Amino acid sequence: MQPRLIASNGDVGVTYRYSGVDNVALPWTATLLEIKEKIEAVQGEYNYCLLNRYRSGSDSLTVDVISDVICPWCFIGKRRLEKAITSYRKPARVRWHPFQLNPTMPKDGISRRDYRIGKFGSWELSGAQLSIAVEN
Repeated sequence: MQPRLIASNGDVGVTYRYSGVDNVALPWTATLLEIKEKIEAVQGEYNYCLLNRYRSGSDSLTVDVISDVICPWCFIGKRRLEKAITSYRKPARVRWHPFQLNPTMPKDGISRRDYRIGKFGSWELSGAQLSIAVEN
C-alpha cells in the first residue's frame, strides 16, 4: 500500500515521473488554478502540481527540488524551504535534482558583468546594482 494518496494536476499533456511512477496530470481544478496564479505572481511559471495526502501522522514528507545551484533566486528559495521544513516539525527529506538555467554557458564561465550586458543590453538594465538580503 502506498503511504500517501496523490493528486496530479497540470497542463494538458504533462507527465511527471517520480518514485518510479509516471503521473499523468489531470486538468487544473479551479482552486489549484487560483493558488497557481498567486504563486506565479510572486515567482516563475508552473505547469504541474503534485499533492500528497498522508494516511497517518507517522508518514514523512519528501520534497523534490529541481534547482540551479548557482542561481541566487534558487538560493533564496532553498533558505525559505529550510525555514518551512523547520516549522513543519515532522520528518522531512529533501531530494535535490540538477537544473541548468543556462546550458550554453562556456565551460570556463563568463564574467557576471559581460553575461548581464549580453542578456539585458546594459549593466544598468540588468538590475545588477540591486542587492538582495537573505533572511536567516
